[in-house]
Amino acid sequence: MTTVIESKEQTMTIEARMDRLERELAAARRRVRQMVGVVAVTFAGLAATMMLGMSRQATQPAEQLRARSFVMVDDKGRARGALEMLSPGPALSLMDQNGVPRVRLLMSADDGPRLSLADAEDNPRVSIAAMAEGPVLTFSDANHTPRVGMAATADGAAVSVMDERGKIRARMVARSPATPENKLKALPDGAFMLLGPDGKVVWRSPR
Repeated sequence: MTTVIESKEQTMTIEARMDRLERELAAARRRVRQMVGVVAVTFAGLAATMMLGMSRQATQPAEQLRARSFVMVDDKGRARGALEMLSPGPALSLMDQNGVPRVRLLMSADDGPRLSLADAEDNPRVSIAAMAEGPVLTFSDANHTPRVGMAATADGAAVSVMDERGKIRARMVARSPATPENKLKALPDGAFMLLGPDGKVVWRSPR
């Protein structure tokens, strides 16, 4: 009889222990869920703060960026533009979809600013320069030969048309007042000349 009672007491003790363990496990699960919730809220708040900071930085431009070159790429990663510091001075290049530089802008300490426009074969076809003597505009063919030139200097303004060898075949001059260093002083004001392949004048006006 005593053995049966002791067995029942042991069974009840085990059941009580099991109940207590289940209650403790449930409480531990609730604490874990609470901790996960707190961590999630904290992480979300931190992420929102970081995103807000990045957004503010993106909308507020930097006061100064210092570098020797910048490269612009399209949606395929191809270089389409470059801003860089070269030995003559700063330069800007714009490339087509094949990577050929079609526009070049160079600021030289010696010659001043120069703009060059090239064709699809990278041949310079148009050149504009603001030199110390005055502005110069040149049109070239695919062989890099100047075919038309315009200049306005202290000596005067001139327009020249060249053949395929670069020889002047026609020239129109508006001369400035004669000065000792005037390079166009031998030409009358408003002169228009046609030249032969040998460079000799074949017709001029006024005569």
